[in-house]
Amino acid sequence: MKFFVTPLALAILAGPLAAQAPADADKRIADLEKKVEKLTKSEAKKSDDSKDGGFFVKFGGRFHLDSVFFNGNQNRLANGTQLRRGRVSFKAGFGKDWVAEGDYDFAEGTSSVKDMWVGYQGFKDTLIQVGQFKAPFGFDTLSSSNAIWFTERSYSDIWTPDRHVGVAVAKWGERWQAKANFFGQAIDDTNTADTNGSDHGWGYAARVSVAPILVNESKAIHFGVAMNTRTPIADYSTTTLVPVASEAYAIDFSGRPEAGKISKAKFLNAKLTNVKNYTQTGAEFAGVWN
Repeated sequence: MKFFVTPLALAILAGPLAAQAPADADKRIADLEKKVEKLTKSEAKKSDDSKDGGFFVKFGGRFHLDSVFFNGNQNRLANGTQLRRGRVSFKAGFGKDWVAEGDYDFAEGTSSVKDMWVGYQGFKDTLIQVGQFKAPFGFDTLSSSNAIWFTERSYSDIWTPDRHVGVAVAKWGERWQAKANFFGQAIDDTNTADTNGSDHGWGYAARVSVAPILVNESKAIHFGVAMNTRTPIADYSTTTLVPVASEAYAIDFSGRPEAGKISKAKFLNAKLTNVKNYTQTGAEFAGVWN
C-alpha cells in the first residue's frame, strides 16, 4: 500500500507546483518585457538627443603599398616599392545639421592635407561645403582611392582640378545629383605667390549626373557631364617680382606611368604659360550589371 501512496502524494504535491510555475514564469516574462521596453525608449531618446544637439566623431585611415617591376632594357623604367598612400582621417557630426571631414596623408616622404572641410546639411537633400575638397569634375578623380580597380588612377586624372579651397553646394535625389563649386588654390600650394603678393589662381566647376537605370548597387547605368573654368596663378619671380616666361600664368598637365612616383619618367609633360584662363568639359558613362 505504501508503494501506491507515495506516488499519489507526489502527484498531489506536484499539481499545485505545476500550476504555480507557469504563473511565475508569465510574471517574470512580463516584467522583463517592461524593462526591455523602458530601455528601448531610453535609447531612442538618447539617439534623438544626439541627432538634435549631440556630437560624434569617427576615425579611419588607409595604407596602400605599391610595388612595380618593368622588364626590358630599352627605355627602362625604374623598379621599386613605396607606400603610395598612408592616411589618417576623421568624420564628425555636430547635431543634425553640421558635418566635417579631414584627411591627412604622410606617404611618399611628404605630408599633405587632402580633404579638410565643414558642411551644413540643414536643407533637404542638400550639402553646403566650405574648406578643401575635390572640385566636381572627373568620375575617376571623384572616386575614392579605396574604390578604384588599381593603385593608380587612369590618365584622365591628369586633366582634373583635384582638391582646392573653396565653397560648394550639392543637391541630390534618388537617381541624380548636382554640384557647383567656386575655388581658389590648394592648402598645400607652396607657390611663390604666397611670398611675393601676386594673385592666386581661381576657378569654378559644376557637374550633373543621373542614373536612369538603378536596380541596386550591382545593376546600374550612370551618365554625367561636367565643366571646369580656371584662371591660373599669376606666378611672379621671387627675385624680380615680374612675370617670367617659365612661371607666369602657367598651366601644367603632366603624368607619370601608372606606377606612382617610383618612376620619375613622365609619359606626358605639357606646360603652357601666359594663359588668361581655360575651360574644360567632360562626359561620363559607367555601368555595372552583375
